[in-house]
Amino acid sequence: NKTPTVVVAVVGGEPAPAPPPPVIVEPALPVVYFATGSAHIGEEGLAAIQRARDELLAHPRSSLLLMAYTDTVGSSKINISLAQRRANAVKKMLTGSGGIAGSRVFTAELPKSHLPEVTNDNQEKMNNRSVFLYLVEFPREPGATPHAP
Repeated sequence: NKTPTVVVAVVGGEPAPAPPPPVIVEPALPVVYFATGSAHIGEEGLAAIQRARDELLAHPRSSLLLMAYTDTVGSSKINISLAQRRANAVKKMLTGSGGIAGSRVFTAELPKSHLPEVTNDNQEKMNNRSVFLYLVEFPREPGATPHAP
């Protein structure tokens, strides 16, 4: 068991204030849905990804958080891998040919305890076969030099 090391910056004898937390930017983006056991992106998913790409271009200081899920059909090991493949498929579409810089897209695969629609095992639910897209803006710290748009 390793204990994480915490580093606190001290300025003038006082700890430095924590940076402001990231903020989810409105409007909400459409969700990319998948067939059971698949990471193939259909036409509606492609349209959702294009919308996210457009929003990233309109908000150059923002990033995109992709939260990938699977339904509860199959083993946890298979579902974690499937969620990763889904997130990576969406990220690839966003960052491919002339797309968004990969450094602006973050992925997370969430366990079945954090599904959009909590179910028992072996339950197929479309909401859980999905990647949710969140436009996130990291506020500038006070006194920071503004980024060029």
